[in-house]
Amino acid sequence: MKKAAIVCTAVLSSVIMLTGCGNTIPEMTKEQENMIAEYAAELLLKYDKNYVSRVVDTTEYHEELARIAEEERKAQEAAAAEQARLEAEAAAAAQEANGGSANRMEVQTVASVEEFYQIQGVTIQYNGYGVYDSYPEQTEGEDLFFSLDATAGNKFLVLFFDVTNVSDAEMEFNMIDLSPKFRISVNGSANKVPMLCSLPEELLTYKGMIGAGETTRTVVLVEIPAQGSESINSLTLTLRGDAGSAQLPLQ
Repeated sequence: MKKAAIVCTAVLSSVIMLTGCGNTIPEMTKEQENMIAEYAAELLLKYDKNYVSRVVDTTEYHEELARIAEEERKAQEAAAAEQARLEAEAAAAAQEANGGSANRMEVQTVASVEEFYQIQGVTIQYNGYGVYDSYPEQTEGEDLFFSLDATAGNKFLVLFFDVTNVSDAEMEFNMIDLSPKFRISVNGSANKVPMLCSLPEELLTYKGMIGAGETTRTVVLVEIPAQGSESINSLTLTLRGDAGSAQLPLQ
């Protein structure tokens, strides 16, 4: 504390010297006293080598806080985006499910294939079915170019459709360009997809000329379990296309 006393003495001497000659210290205002005390304190700290500034540089601390806050903000934004994505997917799935139900409820009944696909100039009339182990069936003395065999435990259900040209001129009947989609329900069972076998008389892929007033027989093939195939009480044909879906009861 010796240095502090010396500094204070020097400060007071300076004050006395600044006030002029005389042996008495002039009276000072409170503000002047505060200024002298502050100046003395600064000089004391300046010459005290043991003084360590208590002021801490907080720049790095604030930068770290800012970095953490930014990372937290990005994490919250990412979490919100992920939540929004999940909610959108759930909403889309629910909408699709509801739409599917609505579509199933909107399936209507039509009177004919040509009505649903809006085919002009022909009628397509269902004309019975047959159940076979192979198709076409080979009759005695007939030499078939090829024949299809049903897989083990199954039989072919063949639906026959007569296509008649009701116009007064020969016309091309082009079914394949319509991209028709058939589904067949047997005795109320789940829909089955017909087979595409490249048969010339296959309805789904038929393309050919039909004379005025003439009728061409076409077929639709589907495999069904052999067990129970001898008893078919109901057949329903579901038609699908750009117009949606419709059902055509066959029997």
